[in-house]
Amino acid sequence: IAISPEVREFVDIATRAIDEKKAKGISLSSRGGGGPKLWRQNEDIALGYWLHHGQQQHHFNITYVKINNRAANMACVATMGMYQRPRDDSVVVHFLKRPAGMDYLWGVLHDGVPHNDDNCTRYIWHNNCESDDAKTPFCTEDGGRQTG
Repeated sequence: IAISPEVREFVDIATRAIDEKKAKGISLSSRGGGGPKLWRQNEDIALGYWLHHGQQQHHFNITYVKINNRAANMACVATMGMYQRPRDDSVVVHFLKRPAGMDYLWGVLHDGVPHNDDNCTRYIWHNNCESDDAKTPFCTEDGGRQTG
């Protein structure tokens, strides 16, 4: 899919639209940096579109599976709904936006490290207080120490 002319055209059109808005001074990032918000929030819609397109063009078949609430978006506190903390029966955990999030999930799901709201927040949302995340209030007020 990634090398198809259709995807290239889709990306080119989206990139031009973003560049035009940026040239007009319109910020597309909710945090003032780190890339256009459009790419961070709508990738699921774009992926779904292209998967459907690929199947319709007979490039591949898609098999749907019923996994119900065992596929959730990553959350550190919630235990119900679309955003949930990881559980032993999780099949898929989505919405990981920081590299340290994978380390946290591996510890919880593979190594049996107990879930901890503060550690989860530290790793999932603040990238283990590294790089630019070290400047966030969460990291500076806590002194960057791990809890739990």
